[in-house]
Formats: sequence, C-alpha cells, structure tokens
Amino acid sequence: MCYNSKYIGGVILRKKILTCMLVGILSTSLCFSSIAPSYATGKTVSTSSATSTKTGRVTVSNLNVRSGASTKYRKIGSLSYNKRVTIVKTLKEWYKIKYNSGYGYVNRAYISTSSRDSKDLDGFLFVGDSFTNNIRKNINSNAKNTVIRAKGSVTAKYWINHFGQMPANSSKIKGVILQIGINDIGERYNISNTKTLIKKLSKKYSNKTIYVHRLFPIGTKYKFGNKYTTQKQIKSYNASIKSYCSTLKNVKYIDATSGFINSNGYLKYQDPEGTHISWQYLGKYYNNIEAAVNRVR
Repeated sequence: MCYNSKYIGGVILRKKILTCMLVGILSTSLCFSSIAPSYATGKTVSTSSATSTKTGRVTVSNLNVRSGASTKYRKIGSLSYNKRVTIVKTLKEWYKIKYNSGYGYVNRAYISTSSRDSKDLDGFLFVGDSFTNNIRKNINSNAKNTVIRAKGSVTAKYWINHFGQMPANSSKIKGVILQIGINDIGERYNISNTKTLIKKLSKKYSNKTIYVHRLFPIGTKYKFGNKYTTQKQIKSYNASIKSYCSTLKNVKYIDATSGFINSNGYLKYQDPEGTHISWQYLGKYYNNIEAAVNRVR
C-alpha cells in the first residue's frame, strides 16, 4: 500500500496538536486543584496558621523557659522581668511561646496578657499595707502615672493619722484601690478604723470609685497566733467590710484572691511566715487586682 506523504504529515501534525492540548488541559486542572477553595475540593483549606498568637509580659524577676509544658522538662533558658513574649498556644497552666529561633514553654502564672487600654490601672491611687507595698514594682511596671501610699506593717489607723499624704483629688487620679486590715486583725477596733478610712477616701475622692479588697486568708505556716481563730477573724472582717462598702455610692468591694486559696481555705502561695503571698506569685496578684477592678467597673 502506498501513503501520501502530505496526508501522513497532516496526521502527525494533528496528533502533536492534540497532545499539546491535552497536556495544557491537565496542567491547568492540576494548577486549579492546588488553589481551589474548600467547596471545590471537598477539603478544608486553611489560609492562615491554625494557632493564633498574642503577647504577654513576664511578671517575675527570672522566669524559667522549658522544653515542654511541665517542670519535668529540662530548662532551656530564662526570661527577665517585664520581658515581652509572643504566645502561640495555651496548654492548661502553660504557654507555648516563641523563644530564640524555636519555641519554649513557660508557666502562665507568671505572664500578664492584659492589654494596655482603658481597662488598665493607669492613674490609680494604691493605698495599703505590706500586701500593696510588696507589689510596688509590679504596679509601676504595668500601670502609668500611679500613686502608691503603702507601707509594711501599718494599719488603717496609720493612714487615718497620715491622711494628709494622700494626693489631691484631680483628673490625674482615676480611681483608688485599698488593701488593709491584716495587721490589726485581732483587735476590736480594726473594723471600725477600716470603715473610717474608707469613708475618708470616699469623701475626698467623691467623684472617683474606691475599690476595697477582700482580705486574704493566712497560710498554714502562720506564726503569730492561733490560725483557726485568725481565720475566723478574717472571715468576720471581710463580711463586715463588704456590707459597709455597699452603703457608699462610690465604693465597690473587690475580690482578688482567685487561685490563691486552697481547698481548706488557707493561702496557697504563702511566704515563710504564712501572712503574705510568696514573691514568685506577686505578678499573678497584680493581674488579679486588675481583673477584679474590671469586673465591677
């Protein structure tokens, strides 16, 4: 059989054209499938990381960074006070953070994630005893333009007698936070003196809100008397002060003890004397104050 070379060339040419068209169609399909939305492919497509991020600040002087979410994991480094961190995941009591060129894990109790907005404690006046004095550094690092009137071992009577040390009521003062009472807890005049101090603050800062703390319980290491009796006195004190606060228009009673009381009603993170919060948890205490104020604002 004889073949026409022109015809054969035409068949070959058509085959080449068809082959190119098929390759083009397949290539287009493959490219489309790689960018197709979920409704086209039947699969879930994520356009961003599955783990959201947020920032936080270290609230202790030296925070360990570990290789896993437990103290059982080895220490891989540490972070200094007020160091900012990027949090990529929350794991119960731990945060997974960006650390150096990889990741690390830190205890959530020592990281503040509060945003700097109208709900922070900028411009607040802090009045109190050693509980407030112990977080002086935390206050100054987390809030701007604050005024602190706090002294260790003092009572409500001390601030009544030194009331002239309180700043003038001006637009610079945004609110007042009072934590007082533990040093005179066994004295019959303690409650009446605290009420007098609250009333004086309420009157002086009549256009501001006075936030009065619930008194913390003592710890099991308490050395200054019968701990059972002292716990009862604290309970009675808190009930009386809470009731009194409700009678004043610009006074609110707040509770910043969340996470600090064990199942038996004692201070969980206590100092060696059983009267104050252990220094490692002062950052958490400050965070609690801020949260407690914001809950009742």
